[in-house]
Amino acid sequence: MAKHQVNLTQLYTMFEQKVHAIARKHGRSVMAWDEVFSASQAVLPADAIVCVYRGVATLKAAVKAGFRGVQTAGFYLNTGFDYSAGGEIQWYHVYGEDPMPEGLSEEEKARVLGAEACLWSEDIDEFNIDQRLWLRAAAFAERVWSSNATIASRVQPWPPTANSVMGPADIVVRLIKQRCRLLQRGIRPEPLDVRDVMPRRSRWAQCEVTLPPSHDRKVEL
Repeated sequence: MAKHQVNLTQLYTMFEQKVHAIARKHGRSVMAWDEVFSASQAVLPADAIVCVYRGVATLKAAVKAGFRGVQTAGFYLNTGFDYSAGGEIQWYHVYGEDPMPEGLSEEEKARVLGAEACLWSEDIDEFNIDQRLWLRAAAFAERVWSSNATIASRVQPWPPTANSVMGPADIVVRLIKQRCRLLQRGIRPEPLDVRDVMPRRSRWAQCEVTLPPSHDRKVEL
């Protein structure tokens, strides 16, 4: 740095410029963490995608500046098991997050590409990854694939809670079914407390009333 008379910010700018030049050479667009947008916005080409994890305000700023954006804030699935800042993150917290910020024009909304669920792996290995991902990843998928109006019409009360129940098509019953599908396939999702919907019994007791038995697996009740 001293030899070339540049500071840390200038050096980082040079690095980003080289990375984006390589991507353009191969016909690719770069997705950058929101620190790049916040610290050195000028280096981002117009087709860059900003991956936002530091909140809705940053996503709004990025799309208002003309960039495309992806929301990850609120969708970190490692959070909630390690009791990190903010407390436990349950499926209904994930389901209640809206990836589309308020106060955007239709043109700006079109630049919000969607959301991404992230899972940092510092304290995750092959023995606990299933529980960290599921069932919250399933709730995340339905949330980002559904409109607000569709979700609000199906889940009561809204925003969702642990006791959001509305007849046989409510999210709790669908989560039970999804958990059973995962169990049938040898995946071990986290337990789902559904005492207000179905009595507490074995994990397979929930499945026998929601799904046909698996043909390639012996189920012991």
